[in-house]
Amino acid sequence: MHRSLRAPHGLRVYFDSMLITPRLILRPWTQADLPALEASLGDADVMQFSDDGPLGLDARQDWLAAVLRDASNETRAIERRKDGACVGYLSLKRDPERLGADALELGIRLARCAWGAGLAQEACLHALDEARDGSEAKQVQACVDPNNTRSLALMSALGMTRVGEIMLP
Repeated sequence: MHRSLRAPHGLRVYFDSMLITPRLILRPWTQADLPALEASLGDADVMQFSDDGPLGLDARQDWLAAVLRDASNETRAIERRKDGACVGYLSLKRDPERLGADALELGIRLARCAWGAGLAQEACLHALDEARDGSEAKQVQACVDPNNTRSLALMSALGMTRVGEIMLP
């Protein structure tokens, strides 16, 4: 069971360009980012609340290939400016069948080395601000496991409110 949360924002669908924050760069993915995915998608602690669990190398390669093929540009690599390390991803995605035509889903995943420094909130706030103008989307939602206290705290800090619980297949 996951909690569905809604943010008070209207959003554009896609990231138009690279987004630079004080400590991060949200940018398109490259094939060179594959090794960095081990620290996020391949880590059992990071993937604790994922239905798939940690992804092996083949699954990480498939994930990156799918992101690179996606012309919508909805998923961005999160790069730490101080050292150039790719520490995770942020996505704002449409899923009209599940969320409706006027909503986007916010997703974020950071490697453990990036936890506890406020980077997730920084990335989300800047992405939401960037996406707000000129949107046909009227809301953003996030599906969060009710036991994932870190993500629930982040969503609360972003001004999102709980709107219900849904069962995901």
